[in-house]
Amino acid sequence: MGQKDSGKWKRGIPWKRSIPWKKSIPWKRSIPYNKYFLAGLIMTGLAVALGVVGFFWTPYSTTAMSASEKFNPPSLLHIFGTDNFGRDIFSRVMKGLGTTIGISSLVVLISGSVGILLGALTGYFGGIADEIVMRITDAVNGFPSILLTLVIISLLGSGRQNVIISLGIVFVPSYVRMVFVGSVRCV
Repeated sequence: MGQKDSGKWKRGIPWKRSIPWKKSIPWKRSIPYNKYFLAGLIMTGLAVALGVVGFFWTPYSTTAMSASEKFNPPSLLHIFGTDNFGRDIFSRVMKGLGTTIGISSLVVLISGSVGILLGALTGYFGGIADEIVMRITDAVNGFPSILLTLVIISLLGSGRQNVIISLGIVFVPSYVRMVFVGSVRCV
């Protein structure tokens, strides 16, 4: 009784030791020390922030041309410099990031919602509907996605909405397949 406790066991409870189940979440402690993850997180956050800001505001007009400012190098006025028409490259990058983030978000929303709905319904009900939907997804997956997207755009016509619709159609089968497999396992 007079001995000093060495931090081992006291009445069957670990004393002054780490709890074993806390080691099952090692990524929470390793994030600050993983330099590659932090670098990627910072770059992705910066790109998303610039894209969201560029969707609403840019420092210069993206279409205004200036013959006197052709091929200017990067400076305090033009962070990325100017192009062969004198347009600010940084403003154009910001606008492009905003457009890309908007289109990709809508494509994921469309293809995800339709794919999850179709996959869950076919996995739950099965039968002939399951066979039809799965064969259609196999047929769509049989073509290269960029080729199928271009074919759908040529049928629908040009425009941002048609690009979003065609990309949404092309990426639906991957969601259908994943949700179908998950729902079949649950049923």
